[in-house]
Amino acid sequence: MNKKAVGFILENEEKVRRTLTVESVKVYEFLITEFGRGPVTDNPVFQFVFRSFFRMENAGLTDDFKKRFFELMEECRGQAGADYKSVSLELYNYPNRKGQQSLQFSFVSKLFSIIDCSRPVYDSEVARLFEFKVPSRKLPVEERICAFEKQLESIRQTYAGIIASGEMRHLIELCREDVFKGVELTDVKALDFIFWSGGKLKD
Repeated sequence: MNKKAVGFILENEEKVRRTLTVESVKVYEFLITEFGRGPVTDNPVFQFVFRSFFRMENAGLTDDFKKRFFELMEECRGQAGADYKSVSLELYNYPNRKGQQSLQFSFVSKLFSIIDCSRPVYDSEVARLFEFKVPSRKLPVEERICAFEKQLESIRQTYAGIIASGEMRHLIELCREDVFKGVELTDVKALDFIFWSGGKLKD
């Protein structure tokens, strides 16, 4: 468990709650609901909201990348063997608008977080709170993916430890009564929002 990140949240509980917005939680609920209704490849509204919510349009990605991204999301639906590495490598084959290959691990984690609510999100705000270093671009792409996976596993273990210990139960319940009210969120998703909020505060 990353005790430093947990400590920051606990020391800033009220600020964390104030930084969260009902709108962001409702958008997430919309995405989960729409995903459950059928193929996302046939749902341009889902795609638009997903891209906007996760700031995908700011990453300099091509239309071909985005088309393949949502195809992969659909292909991975219900596949127990789908993994971050294979999806990351597949998308690495689609250069960005500058013609450069780029590793988009954060978006891959968000893809899997929609498919499986027990999987946490790897986001720049969360990474800042955990004080992760971005794996060097000089490393081979597979080593970079491995480094990102280790960081994501650290997030997962921290969340699991919090849930098992009940260390943030009071904060989670306060959020459920307030900003999360009326939205069914797993504890992992609640912590995704809480740590994302904490990362914004640390900035």
